[in-house]
Amino acid sequence: MSRDGVKLELAKSEIYSSILGHAKPIKWEVEIRGKITRDVIEEISRVRGGEPDWMRRLRLRALEMFEKQPWPNWLPLEGNIDLESLVLYAKPSVERARSWDELPKELREYYEALRIPELEARVLSGVIGQVDGGVVYENTKKDLEKAGGSLR
Repeated sequence: MSRDGVKLELAKSEIYSSILGHAKPIKWEVEIRGKITRDVIEEISRVRGGEPDWMRRLRLRALEMFEKQPWPNWLPLEGNIDLESLVLYAKPSVERARSWDELPKELREYYEALRIPELEARVLSGVIGQVDGGVVYENTKKDLEKAGGSLR
């Protein structure tokens, strides 16, 4: 990827901002930052709760593979990526909503900009909306729920 490719990505992000508006702050119930370590992965699995143990083991295996890889020298970035500043997991402090009106305004506006409520009403059999690590909206048709199409 060239530096022009990076500029292209920045231009694309400006297009998304023109559609979605500028990012609005979201209140997080949980936010885990820092360098990825075994302890951090264990904490993410604990906080998420209810996950099968194979998911935790898979994350730990991925960490082992990541740690064995050499740092890529082909990245078109000035300096290195600050791994300590990354948000590794964030769960919004929003209860799961079953109607668009139940979502906080700042989240609902993003979905409305993408026309998701309109598409759900016209053609979709339901929508499950997610913000980072947590589901914030879930509405599936009754026949899908009976068939196991719900996350609950």
